[in-house]
Amino acid sequence: WCQSLRFLWLDHCQDTGITADGARQEEEIIRHCFHRLWVLDMRYTCCDQILSAQMMDLMTQLRELNVMGAPNWDMGQLQGRLPNIRKLRITKSKVQCSCPEEDLFSEMNKMELLDFSGNNTNHLSPVKDISGLITTSNSCLETVIVDGYGRHLRSMSFRGCTKLKNLFLGRMIC
Repeated sequence: WCQSLRFLWLDHCQDTGITADGARQEEEIIRHCFHRLWVLDMRYTCCDQILSAQMMDLMTQLRELNVMGAPNWDMGQLQGRLPNIRKLRITKSKVQCSCPEEDLFSEMNKMELLDFSGNNTNHLSPVKDISGLITTSNSCLETVIVDGYGRHLRSMSFRGCTKLKNLFLGRMIC
């Protein structure tokens, strides 16, 4: 049991699945583990199961989420979840968004840092306009990093982001 686990770092991990015999017991262990997490760092790990809507609903105390090198992740799973998130980094990943982009961070009112660096959005149902992700009236947002989005950036509004101190825009073609 990992009831006191606060930080979990998964690097180049693969999902082996849950066997039918131990499914109920393993599910209970997972619930206790993820419910109390403060930081989840996933690097080059298949995140479909761990970052599913069902799993993120368990992560009520999560303060920091770092996703690097996700092979094909639907960021729409974030919508309406992670109310205590302070730092959100999605970098070097192939991402898409199944929800309206302007609603993606609607429940993340405590977010201080938002980092989208080096992501590939040019496949499947890509994030059509990264500006919809930033258009949030998040009064806690202090740092925004957007790097490598090419022609997918039309405009950004930081209305209501009264604490914004750092803005990094790199490799942008508008």
